[in-house]
Amino acid sequence: MNIQSNINNMMHTQAEVRNLQLMKPFLWLHKGWQDLVQHPRTSIAYGVMVSLMGAVILLFASNHIYLLAVAISGFLLVGPFLSIGLCELSRQQERGTQ
Repeated sequence: MNIQSNINNMMHTQAEVRNLQLMKPFLWLHKGWQDLVQHPRTSIAYGVMVSLMGAVILLFASNHIYLLAVAISGFLLVGPFLSIGLCELSRQQERGTQ
């Protein structure tokens, strides 16, 4: 009964749901394309690096199937850190400091 009463006394919070315009994702794609045009070598180098890392993970995990979930999870954790450089280039371009 204690557990139930504690659950009932908890504050319930709701996440705010924002409305999104239908064309907004296309704007994001356009901005991404502008980044690619502004910094083609850097963007392509990052793309090749991430693709090669994914291929290496798949090749390694195909021989050791029990490591597949761990390898993919590790890649998903490291992937956002790999994009920090591209995010910084985009931020500088938006600010006009480049």
